[in-house]
Amino acid sequence: MERLYIATLLLYILVLVLSSCRVRVLPFLIVTAMIVNGWALALIIIRSGHLPVFSVFESFLLVSFILGFMGLIARDWGKGKPTAGTWLWLETVILLGLLWFVPRTPAINRYDYDYSWIVLFHGMRDVSLALVLFSSAHFIQSRLEGAKSVLGAGHFYRGRNYLLSGVIFFLISEFAGIIWCLNGWGDVWRWSTSFFQSTLIVLYFMLAFHVPGWNRHTDNAKSLIGSMSGFFMLILMAVRGLA
Repeated sequence: MERLYIATLLLYILVLVLSSCRVRVLPFLIVTAMIVNGWALALIIIRSGHLPVFSVFESFLLVSFILGFMGLIARDWGKGKPTAGTWLWLETVILLGLLWFVPRTPAINRYDYDYSWIVLFHGMRDVSLALVLFSSAHFIQSRLEGAKSVLGAGHFYRGRNYLLSGVIFFLISEFAGIIWCLNGWGDVWRWSTSFFQSTLIVLYFMLAFHVPGWNRHTDNAKSLIGSMSGFFMLILMAVRGLA
């Protein structure tokens, strides 16, 4: 497991470097990184007997695999240096780099890890993080290109759409968590560290979509908030996992 993690991290670092140089063999290298990443995820499933969504190590490996797939199928990154793809691979390297500070072993299997609402809660949160990070890459590129340019506007709207998709998956996760609590304890969410984390993320999403006005300054604020959304969610999930 340790070797697969290190190999995955090194391969995505190489993807980041070659992406910055616009090397043509990049798709082959992304596929290679995804194969090693997927191998690690498969090993987690085999050894633990549950889906890889129940610890920060498992979750971030899954998110990196999703980001790799999204980066592979994305085509409209732009023609300059850097591109939105560069920011995506940088986010992936940061994501995997954080795992250096956590135990790199599968979560110990529990009796309720096959309960559908629990799986849905954790799984949809990982999908949401991947989509929000993907949107941040486009928002960052939009700021570099300039919101008034054609490329900048395109990245801004793609970033907004992916952010909205990430919000939808996050809300699905929260709904699954409510059902989980209702069935398990006869009540919905009560105040806790996890609930506080979810509240902060929801409030941030609300801010991202409810900046008032339609002038240059508000567009700049929206792109800045969108650029930081992935990192904000990543930090909260990492802190929770490290705790």
